[in-house]
Amino acid sequence: MEGEPGEGFHYVKSGKVKIVKVSQDGREHMINILGPGEVFAEVLLFNHGPYPATAVTLADSVIGIIKNTDLENVVAGNARIALHIIRVMSKKLLQAQMKIKHWRCRIPFRALHKSLSGCHSNMGGLLPAVLRLILR
Repeated sequence: MEGEPGEGFHYVKSGKVKIVKVSQDGREHMINILGPGEVFAEVLLFNHGPYPATAVTLADSVIGIIKNTDLENVVAGNARIALHIIRVMSKKLLQAQMKIKHWRCRIPFRALHKSLSGCHSNMGGLLPAVLRLILR
């Protein structure tokens, strides 16, 4: 659960897991849906802190945990595992950056669409053809 003390990261052995954050007004915002072989709560790797989101199973699932202390002991003696973890984390970081870029590009369009829709309604539907095209 979001906010609970994090012990490590988790992986989906089987089933499906939905990762969500709950806003202050109680709305649930889905971050991702994960399947077998995927990991979550990896932001806690080598860090201590609370879980940043809540994981909810969507079907019968088997979830594993690798505790930070155990992972640190393994990585300290195996550079290949450390390199693999760095690659996985780098890929996750890139995916997060792409999502942020996508959201950032869509927000101004939504605001423009809402404003133009309001103008269209206020003018009794009489907008130039170009603006009507944008609204669609």
